[in-house]
Amino acid sequence: MKIYFMKQSALDYIKTNIDKLYIYYFQKDDNSWMEDEIGEDPFVLFKEIPGLELASLSSGSSAGEIDLENCKRIYDAMKDVSESQASDERLWAGLCNGVFYKYMRRRYGYTNAILKDKEKDSSGILSRFFFSGGRRAGFYRNGLAKCWWIGRATYDKFNSTNHFEMLDILGPSDISTKISDIFYSNTFASNPTIIRGICNALKYYNDKNIKLLVREHIRPAIQYLNAVGGATVLDVLSSDEIKDIIIFKIDELLNGVNDGLEIELNDANPLESEDFSESQIDISEEILPAKDTENDSATNDIQNRETSIVNDVYVTRDEQVEPEKDLPEFVTTGCYFKVRNTRDGAEKVYQIPNGDYNARSLELIERKMLNKKVGHRIYLMGAWYELINISWSNQF
Repeated sequence: MKIYFMKQSALDYIKTNIDKLYIYYFQKDDNSWMEDEIGEDPFVLFKEIPGLELASLSSGSSAGEIDLENCKRIYDAMKDVSESQASDERLWAGLCNGVFYKYMRRRYGYTNAILKDKEKDSSGILSRFFFSGGRRAGFYRNGLAKCWWIGRATYDKFNSTNHFEMLDILGPSDISTKISDIFYSNTFASNPTIIRGICNALKYYNDKNIKLLVREHIRPAIQYLNAVGGATVLDVLSSDEIKDIIIFKIDELLNGVNDGLEIELNDANPLESEDFSESQIDISEEILPAKDTENDSATNDIQNRETSIVNDVYVTRDEQVEPEKDLPEFVTTGCYFKVRNTRDGAEKVYQIPNGDYNARSLELIERKMLNKKVGHRIYLMGAWYELINISWSNQF
């Protein structure tokens, strides 16, 4: 299958004008309207990826089961895509708005959805077909990007029996919340040893037929693991040690023990969309990817254009990668944030390390500010601290 990037100019145009263009996603079964609106072909050839086929929407599977299967299929077919390429919004916008446009409409129920609220409806389009809320949030909100990143985090090349055993252990139920709590909200998500330890702990309870609830058991255990990380560098622990930490905390929770750890049970999942149910899937007919036409003049023209490598991404010379423009919506991996001590007015800037860090553990204030928005306040060491700014650089 030939894979296309969405041109940066087309991507910017649609996102800038989403308040008018979002209705097409509800009403148009094919994406020909994009070229009519933009005035040119919005896509540019990236590469050919054989064997890329998404899970059937007509099998009676739940939304979680479909997403879980797509994590396997997308990453398995796209393992050769580099992390830099997979970080590029244009790749996923190209897939979601191009060859899988009809699939995405059906997966998220746009074929039979009713326009209700302009802001929520357009916000849902931005989250699922593009990146919204910053680049890291885009990894786990975009309908297809999230599958690649979860597949990458759970793929075990040394497990010859089942490369995705860890993913199967996580299971399809409440998958959106698991993605948020385990992968999006934590900097350790890129460490396969830690992820394996967490999954092995969950398997321990699966094998005993003990049902765990995400918000009541898994989330607090992950928060406890983060608290342990305040005193111990988690990256130096083995998967068995991580497993033991998670089991210790879940056993306490199952036995009604509360050791005073501050646990947020009712906070909203920052990855969940509010416009309509994730499980609303149109199963009226099976959608197959659009077939490539070998003699298509636009494709031939694209293939003949001079190309170059920019930021390890294969793009045309006039489609260079532009700097990241979105500010982080939440405190997240790789960002800077500024807090103000409301007692004396003193301000201080912190940085959350990147996902592959192992130089230091998070400070207490950094852990408490993770996934919080500007305006959030916490009480620490006798004073209130207010989050006043978030950025990708320390130039506030």
